[in-house]
Amino acid sequence: MGFSSDKIQYTEELAPVFSYNLLKESSLVSSKSRAAILFHKTDENGNNCPLKNMDKSKIHVFAKILHIVDDYDTLVNSNKKNGERVTSTEAIGYMLSQCDKKYNRDLLVKFINNVPIYPRGTSLELSDGSVAIVYDNTIGKMSRPKVILEDGTRIDLSEHPDIKITGEKREY
Repeated sequence: MGFSSDKIQYTEELAPVFSYNLLKESSLVSSKSRAAILFHKTDENGNNCPLKNMDKSKIHVFAKILHIVDDYDTLVNSNKKNGERVTSTEAIGYMLSQCDKKYNRDLLVKFINNVPIYPRGTSLELSDGSVAIVYDNTIGKMSRPKVILEDGTRIDLSEHPDIKITGEKREY
């Protein structure tokens, strides 16, 4: 998928190289940031690296972080599944299944623990049959948000490990 002209064929695979080349002479963007842009589609196992035969251990941590963030954003905001976005739970489940292949395990776990998986306003179905709306998140406990039940009761799910999140629906 992409577009072409007489001089260049642009594809998703070339996007990091194209972007890097636009910025490589810029003094406003650090060399580490440019490297992150160039290698942000590179998988943990070295697949999709724009430089063939590059030692995968040389990929900068910024690129690995950007890879996780970019893929998560794509999954929850752009990916269509039966006409609907993939839920945060489905996206995280998929990404966890790709640890050590696509994503660095330690960085993905840090992402999950520090980025709200269930943003404020997300409607959740709970294992006790109730429906709740996320009103807050706590750093380090992002998979266990604070919620308001339909009757107005506020619950911090991190303090109730017996209550599981069984479903989610974004209202936006």
